[in-house]
Amino acid sequence: SWGAWILVAIYPASLLLGAAWLDEDEIRRAGPLAGALRALAAAGRRGHRGLLAAHALLGVGLGAYTGVLLGTLGARALWSSALLGPLFLASGLSTGAALAMLLPLGEEPHRRLRRWDIGALAAELALLLLYLVGLATGGEAEREAAGLLLGGPFTPAFWGLVVAAGLAVPLTVEIAEDRGRAWSGAWAPALVIAGSLALRWILVSAGQA
Repeated sequence: SWGAWILVAIYPASLLLGAAWLDEDEIRRAGPLAGALRALAAAGRRGHRGLLAAHALLGVGLGAYTGVLLGTLGARALWSSALLGPLFLASGLSTGAALAMLLPLGEEPHRRLRRWDIGALAAELALLLLYLVGLATGGEAEREAAGLLLGGPFTPAFWGLVVAAGLAVPLTVEIAEDRGRAWSGAWAPALVIAGSLALRWILVSAGQA
């Protein structure tokens, strides 16, 4: 039930945090909802520091809980790993940074987000490799589960969509961008988002195979 409670808490926290950034002109444009929005904005500004801390904690919980949930299902060998929580969290951080990079931002915010994404992609790639090594060197059930991704029916999608298109290519391109050697525009962040979706789809589907 932790995931449900996190979802219950994160929506009002997001609403208050978003309202706190609105100025009076933006609030007036809400028409009949302006009064309620003004009250939300005032509440968000009063507790801004605590709200930021709570939002960060809720965001970490939201990013990791799906992997933690799968990791508790020991009867499914592909999911029975403590690394799934950190892996899903790193993937969520990377996806969030990639989505923000698709917004119309200035050069400096884009550069900071790109560096966040580079770190998250590198962590995700390292965790994914450790996860595969753990499966491949485990017991018979773990080795059979690893075979689904290392020579089985999910191998082309896993290595093509997740590892190559979702991690290796955008990580290489973003490092080159950070050094001023390339410019991908929107396609590298889009690959990150698609690869993150593919990671979840493949792990959930393969775990039930």
